[in-house]
Amino acid sequence: MELSSILMARVFAIFELSELDPRNRISPFELSEHLVAKYGFHGYPRELKNFDYEAGIEFLLGKFDDGTNIGRVKLFNNGIVVETGSSTDDSDKILEGMLAWGAETIGLKYKPEMLRRRGYVSQVAVKTDISFNSLNPVLSLLAERVTKRVSETEGVTVPFETSAIVFNFDALNTKFPVGVFEISRRDNVPFSDNTYFSQAPLPTEEHLQLLTDLEAALKG
Repeated sequence: MELSSILMARVFAIFELSELDPRNRISPFELSEHLVAKYGFHGYPRELKNFDYEAGIEFLLGKFDDGTNIGRVKLFNNGIVVETGSSTDDSDKILEGMLAWGAETIGLKYKPEMLRRRGYVSQVAVKTDISFNSLNPVLSLLAERVTKRVSETEGVTVPFETSAIVFNFDALNTKFPVGVFEISRRDNVPFSDNTYFSQAPLPTEEHLQLLTDLEAALKG
């Protein structure tokens, strides 16, 4: 398994944002000014309609203290989203560092225990020569049947194969925003390039280890 790129690494912490400012002493406008001055965001709310915690107040393309690029920070009534293009470890570090900075400098009432409930979304592109048809012999047989029938009707040979694995959950059983796990052929890339897109509701390193274990199992 070869990592091609980290496409997105997101952490979302679920808690009541009002707990950071229980007496409502810091307006969204002031908070925005502090965040832009500290982290140099290039995209930030400029109009009154953009200061809406229900829809999310969004900050784009900043820089953390150690030089890590911040892709996006979004503030909601019920939590904070942080995205990077490097790893969820970096996203966690930025989330915690930003809140600690806010407590030290502008009076936010931040406590680490506020971040007990977190979720992750990791998106990566990887290269591997595994075949999903090897999951079960029936998949190869089905792919061959479809290939044969389409070749007969269309007059050209179009080889089919199992191209994706998706694990989902019953969204009606939870209100927690959990993502799916999937690995699939990457869009607009020839199959011969052996490039896959994968998403998982896991920290980046766990996600990559899961893919490595899957590759080993399919080859084994």
